[in-house]
Amino acid sequence: MSHAPTGEPSLSPSEGWHCSHLYYRFNRAALKTLTAAELDEGRRQFAMVLDPLAPMAPARLQTSAVSGHKADLGLMVLDANPLVIDSVHQRLMSGPLGVALEPTYSFVSLTEVSEYVPTVEQYGQRLVAEGEDASGPAYAAKLKAYESREVMMREQRLHPDFPSWPSTCFYPMNKKRKVGENWFTLDFAARSKLMAEHGRTGMTFGGVGRHAVGPQPGVSERDRLQDALRRGQRPLCRVRAVLHELRDDAGSVAGALPGVGL
Repeated sequence: MSHAPTGEPSLSPSEGWHCSHLYYRFNRAALKTLTAAELDEGRRQFAMVLDPLAPMAPARLQTSAVSGHKADLGLMVLDANPLVIDSVHQRLMSGPLGVALEPTYSFVSLTEVSEYVPTVEQYGQRLVAEGEDASGPAYAAKLKAYESREVMMREQRLHPDFPSWPSTCFYPMNKKRKVGENWFTLDFAARSKLMAEHGRTGMTFGGVGRHAVGPQPGVSERDRLQDALRRGQRPLCRVRAVLHELRDDAGSVAGALPGVGL
């Protein structure tokens, strides 16, 4: 993300969107204190707030049920204006069901294009380093294919869409800073190589999942909570396969500290 001054101060990022993951549980005892009319009106307003096509809806809004005891439902909300995102939370809490709605977890981030995503020129240099002849037809074909998808790939990272798939997974990811296992003691070329291998691992699951990555603002580049990953999978068993493969490849072993997900 560009950090150069762009004129007047603004809540909107110079590129990408604000993103919040919000998790809630219902207090069953508090629900029982509501009348039938209050419950009906509460459900109506709740559904209106969570309608991704409503007039006041943010650019992206996804709702999911959460397995296990940590929450009952989760939201992933994205918009250029963070106040639009916060309005979703505020309207839920101020509605009739708000007295029974308990926030359990939140994660605030910004979408970005990773520093490890190569430009077309850098991709060409990588091909040469891997043995491709820069004057050969194979090199030209691979470079053209990458160039054709690079713009779309960057757009998907900055403004991700939500496929209508039945499952999602969120978990934070940090970078190792242990003695002898410090990701940032590796030079950029070594880190880029490992991340390229990590990307190739993810590409083996092309067509069955999407991911959105957002660093948490308010901490330094090197100490940030690196990744908030969302994957929508067709069969649920593919979630396990994707996470296992990505967790165990060379890039993750060298630098990743997976957090506890939801």
